[in-house]
Amino acid sequence: MKLNISTKISFILLMLVGMVGCDESFFDINKNPGAITNPTPDLTLSAAQKNASDFLQGQYNTSCATWVNYITQAGNIAGQNNVDQYIVAAGDNAHQNQFNNLFSNALDDLQYTSARSKADGDDNTFAVAELMKAYMFQVLVDLFDKVPYSEALKGLSFPTPKYDDGEDIYADLITKIDAALLVIDDSETIKGDIIYGGDMSLWRKFGNTLKLKVLMRQSEMNGGATSSAGIATLAGAEFISTGEDAEALYAVTPTINQHPAFPNDINVQVFVAVSTTVLNYMVGRSDPRTDVYYRRPVSPNPVNAQQGVPQSLGYTITGPTAGLNFYSARNEFLIRDGSAGVFFSAAESYFLQAEAVARTWMTGNAQTLYENGVKASFSRAGLTSTQASTYISASSPYPNGTLAQNLNVILTEKWVSFSTRQGIEAFAEWRRTGIPDQTIIAVSPTSALPAGEFAVRFPFVAREQATNPNTPAIEALNMPVWWDN
Repeated sequence: MKLNISTKISFILLMLVGMVGCDESFFDINKNPGAITNPTPDLTLSAAQKNASDFLQGQYNTSCATWVNYITQAGNIAGQNNVDQYIVAAGDNAHQNQFNNLFSNALDDLQYTSARSKADGDDNTFAVAELMKAYMFQVLVDLFDKVPYSEALKGLSFPTPKYDDGEDIYADLITKIDAALLVIDDSETIKGDIIYGGDMSLWRKFGNTLKLKVLMRQSEMNGGATSSAGIATLAGAEFISTGEDAEALYAVTPTINQHPAFPNDINVQVFVAVSTTVLNYMVGRSDPRTDVYYRRPVSPNPVNAQQGVPQSLGYTITGPTAGLNFYSARNEFLIRDGSAGVFFSAAESYFLQAEAVARTWMTGNAQTLYENGVKASFSRAGLTSTQASTYISASSPYPNGTLAQNLNVILTEKWVSFSTRQGIEAFAEWRRTGIPDQTIIAVSPTSALPAGEFAVRFPFVAREQATNPNTPAIEALNMPVWWDN
């Protein structure tokens, strides 16, 4: 249940982003909302959702998708081969631009939306803004560990905000989510919501699913005590289900609302290709999602060729038809009409629940929830329930075995379902669980890190280091974030 963005609305959104966003040359993550000419919260909410969606489909997603072996360099393309080698410099423009723009656009607009709607007595818009802030701050913690939080987005009051510990931010996210859920009125709708069209019953499910995700991310800490205790408070809660994916849709027309990856991936001179890791895994299981996610080679054999690119060993490609002889990184489903910036897929929601039940932290039937996750993934890809059932039975049945066996099938199918669309989330889940293991996801053979080590975080950005003395010292890319120790 999503709101399709029409040509007219897309045009309005673009204008809103320009109106409520910051100047591209201004990278202070504490832009004062007072500088905005008093827009209404529905306008800033729309702009924030669009900008947050773009972040989730941008360079960080591409890098994360590389590190979990969805995609790899398509030959000697400047920049992408560095990512394949676990090289992301603090001054890398693509990454630091996105970091700063997330604060000065999406998060700043959400802060304004939250404060303004609260002052106006609009509890539902306030709740949505708070839930979206919580979602995006979890993403930031998962990428960097420490980020500006308690002093961020407060204008000139804190021009150089401190960086809070990721663990402290996580604890406060639960408080913020609970507070937002408490004030939601399911009987009333809101304006400006391009994700759920103002349906607050779906935002309640979003909040419950977000809380479950935040708690599950801590599953390996303290013997799972924090996770199990927190999940107990979700007894009887409803979560996102099939057809309720939380996403902002893109389109080819008008061009102002294209998927951020569209210009590079749909043309013949592609920058990235599908990795043989995920391609061979899916093809080996006769997974019909393969041809939904990835475009087959156009040349020399457009029908039968099953050619991916070995991870970080991209072929040298040149000429106007470069990239046509292997699977593209994204087929039309992922970057054309109907493509989306995904906040939550229904499949993710089911897999989260299945894992919680398998760990005995939640009541329910883990096998049913797992199978619902696979079916939801097939459904969103435009495939049938019969195809999903056939795939489950033949290629990926629930084992009903040990906890380790059950988690392995749940989390491996979660990895497949995330393919490219949710690279950031896949990277976090792989770090948390180690699934798929190194028999599937192998360390880059061209790694710049010590032998056998993976990249498990991103560096703090150079512009922050230059302007904010509270920015922590750069951590190596192989240093885990707080919940990954």
